[in-house]
Amino acid sequence: MVSRAERPTTLLGLGTALPQHPLTAERAREILVELFPRVRPVTLPPVNRYTVTPLEPRGRALGDAMEAYRTYAPELAVQAARSALDEAGVDALEIDTVITTSCTGYLVPALDIDLIARLGLREDVRRIPSTEHGCTAGLAALGVAHQQLQAKGD
Repeated sequence: MVSRAERPTTLLGLGTALPQHPLTAERAREILVELFPRVRPVTLPPVNRYTVTPLEPRGRALGDAMEAYRTYAPELAVQAARSALDEAGVDALEIDTVITTSCTGYLVPALDIDLIARLGLREDVRRIPSTEHGCTAGLAALGVAHQQLQAKGD
C-alpha cells in the first residue's frame, strides 16, 4: 500500500499472511518429481512454502485451484494488509493506492475490490492489480509502488 504523506519514499510497514499448511522444500521436491517423473530431480532452496489446502501429488484441476484461490486469497490479503497498516501506524483512510499481486491466481473482479471494501479504504483509492509475475510478484509490486511515489513527488 502506498500512502501520500510529507516524508521521503520509505517502506513503512510490511505485512504477511501465511496459509495454514506448511510444505517443506524436500516435500515440494518429492511432489514435483511425482507430478513430472520425466523431469530430472530438482534442488529447491531450503525454504518452506505454504498452501491453503493440503497439496496432493496428483495435482488438481485449474478450476479447483482457482476456486481455492477465490476462497482463501481475500482473507489472506486482508490479514497481510492489516498487518502492514498496523506496523506502519497508518490509518486505512490515508491510503491513496492499492497494489495487489499474486503468483498463485487471479480473480475477476480483482482481489483489490474485496480488499478495499473490507479495509474501509476511500472510494477514490487508485487500484493497480498486477498478475502473472510468478515468484517475482512481490518485487514487481514494490517497483510499481516506488514509481507511483516518485511520480507523486513523495
